Amino acid sequence: MHYVSVDASGRIGWESNTLKYKDRPAAHIVEVLTEKASNAYRAFLRRMNISYIVAGEDQLDCQLAAEKLKALFKIETLMLSGGGFINWSFLQAGLVDELSLVIAPLADGENKTPTLFEKSDFLPAAAPVEFTLTHVDKGLGDSLWLRYKVINTSRA
Repeated sequence: MHYVSVDASGRIGWESNTLKYKDRPAAHIVEVLTEKASNAYRAFLRRMNISYIVAGEDQLDCQLAAEKLKALFKIETLMLSGGGFINWSFLQAGLVDELSLVIAPLADGENKTPTLFEKSDFLPAAAPVEFTLTHVDKGLGDSLWLRYKVINTSRA
């Protein structure tokens, strides 16, 4: 099991080379860097026995990252949970085939709540992406678990 962390500039100060979540087995950390990450940070990862790949010069190349993760670590399927920018980048690269969304009947009124998809200012404008609903489950506390299939992306 792997925990893949996109850390384009190389700044996360890991204390271990594995990540443990509740009662699940420990997952080996794999960092996805760009060329912006310093040699000192790469040396830190090697000292910590943390695997890493480089995918992109100044910004993440999602396609290259997916190819390297598959070739080097045999990772066939990724679950994205990094936030709006990462989710949008992978979606625009045509690398997302399913959206799994849990909606809880709760509102806090905050204006700094993370978004599901968000385009970074340095990325070009892209066409909207369509989804089709494939499954709905009612969960605890009137939550809903919605699953969608991606109909189209810029690369599809």
